[in-house]
Amino acid sequence: DSTVTFLDLACTGARIRGDLAANGDPVDGPDGEGGLLTPYSGIEAADPQLPPQVDELASLAGDRRVEALVLSAGANDLRLPEILRDCLRPGNDCSTGSALALFQARLPLLAGRYDELSARVAAAGVAGDRVLALEYPDFTRNDSGAPDLSCVAGGAVTAAEASWLGDTVLP
Repeated sequence: DSTVTFLDLACTGARIRGDLAANGDPVDGPDGEGGLLTPYSGIEAADPQLPPQVDELASLAGDRRVEALVLSAGANDLRLPEILRDCLRPGNDCSTGSALALFQARLPLLAGRYDELSARVAAAGVAGDRVLALEYPDFTRNDSGAPDLSCVAGGAVTAAEASWLGDTVLP
């Protein structure tokens, strides 16, 4: 006989960790919000903030061995919702404008954050071969696999923008 316990610690809108000030403390406001490694207020603000998900996992697992950890992380660290909003602006090419600048500014942060996440997951007692990191679904393609977001906002997102999102931002 064996027992399986499923724990769902998912938080919509969470990031790996919030942005930090020069002194190492989270910056004020939404940029300081975390999720996996630092506290998070949640989509509907919680008071007190929700504890970091990795800490919560360690606490709930206790002395039990974690057989599998399934996670996805990084889209909100990139500020994907802001990038998508920029793509939805009619007459705007998000692959060349402010969305591109935001993507280019945020992308270099991910490698270090993934390293931090890996170290904290290991410190929580989860073996690396028990972690399954999932890709985000590619919503930028139609049934035949071609870049196509014409069904969104009356066709405000061009095929070129959909291609940029699918080939550059989402991978």
